[in-house]
Amino acid sequence: MTTTRGPGLAVALLGPPCLYLANLSASYALVPWVCASGHLAVLDALAAVTALPILLGLAWTWQIRRAFADGATIVPRDRFLVWMALGSSAIFLLATLVQWSTQRIVPACAA
Repeated sequence: MTTTRGPGLAVALLGPPCLYLANLSASYALVPWVCASGHLAVLDALAAVTALPILLGLAWTWQIRRAFADGATIVPRDRFLVWMALGSSAIFLLATLVQWSTQRIVPACAA
């Protein structure tokens, strides 16, 4: 049986929620400065900088899943972790994009 070594699947599983929460926290903390300075693009850049590593992690996890699907025998735990990492990446990518679209629809400085 083949098993994956290293922290790869753990990072793919735990990275997206951590990135999403960091984006949410940073966006919330930056709103007063963004409203005072008028640099609304900072929130867009923050969402893009957060979405990109989540998307790359999703693509990387998909490649791992495809390698496992090519007939390699793997430990069932690793197959489960790959599917969980795919789900986690997809859900938190969607959450990040929804948060970004909400920031675009509802102005950050609407008081």
